[in-house]
Amino acid sequence: MVRLEWNNMKNIILIVWAMWSGKDTASDYISQKYNIPAFGISTSLKILAEKRWLPQDRDTLITLWTEVAKDFWDQYLAKNLVENVKENTFIILGTRQIGQLEYLFQNTNCVSIGIVSDKNIRFQRVLKRFWEWEYNYEKFLQQEFRDNFEWPQKIDICTQMCENIIENNSSLEDLYQRIDEILQKNNFLWK
Repeated sequence: MVRLEWNNMKNIILIVWAMWSGKDTASDYISQKYNIPAFGISTSLKILAEKRWLPQDRDTLITLWTEVAKDFWDQYLAKNLVENVKENTFIILGTRQIGQLEYLFQNTNCVSIGIVSDKNIRFQRVLKRFWEWEYNYEKFLQQEFRDNFEWPQKIDICTQMCENIIENNSSLEDLYQRIDEILQKNNFLWK
């Protein structure tokens, strides 16, 4: 059962991660076990890309986000999501900018979970989804560099801003146990 808050703020489980650290696995686990819906921060961007007949790939969405940030501010997507999701309790994935985290920390009951993993383990996870000729270690490192230094997102900084950090380098059972401990420690869920 989800905790009830008297301050009328929404209850958010925020999952921040380094690429291929296990955010979808963590989100799916929480969503299924506790019956809590999950929403990506980029939902608004995907709708905008669709309206413009653009592909919904990572590079296009980041370019659109840069455009939105210039016109509005870096908190816009988080604020838009919180205001438009009807549920009072939900998971947010894909928060990659400092302003988004600051908005959520100040305007919701937020339990933030940063998921990190060893680079070599993450790269092996990538190879399970792509053919080696489609994705190699050099491309993986380039993507990691862009995520932290070239694009407006700052994944490493955002991950370190989280109040709870999980090192996801071992089994799924260990990941799930850590998630449950964090949610219970933060009184997010009743036992």
